[in-house]
Amino acid sequence: MCATAPSVHHKYVRKAGVGQRTVAGLVFNEQEIPCPHCHIGLIISTATSTVFMTEQMCPSCRKQFVIVNDVAITSDEYEMSHKAA
Repeated sequence: MCATAPSVHHKYVRKAGVGQRTVAGLVFNEQEIPCPHCHIGLIISTATSTVFMTEQMCPSCRKQFVIVNDVAITSDEYEMSHKAA
C-alpha cells in the first residue's frame, strides 16, 4: 500500500479480474490501469467510482506514476501538464 494514498491499493497481476468486491461491509470498485512505464496491468481498488488523483509505485518496474481521473501518466508528464497550465 502506498503511503501517499491510503484509500487506494494495488496488486501486481497479469490478468485482471475487475468489478466490485466487499470488504468489511465496504464496497470497493476495482479496475485495471496499466503502468505508463512497463504497461503491466495493475488492479486499482477504491471506495469511489473514479480514481481522481493518487501517486503510486508500480510493483513490477518500481517506478512512480500518477493516476488522474482513471488515467495513468508518468510523474514527469503530470508536472509538465501543470507547468503549461
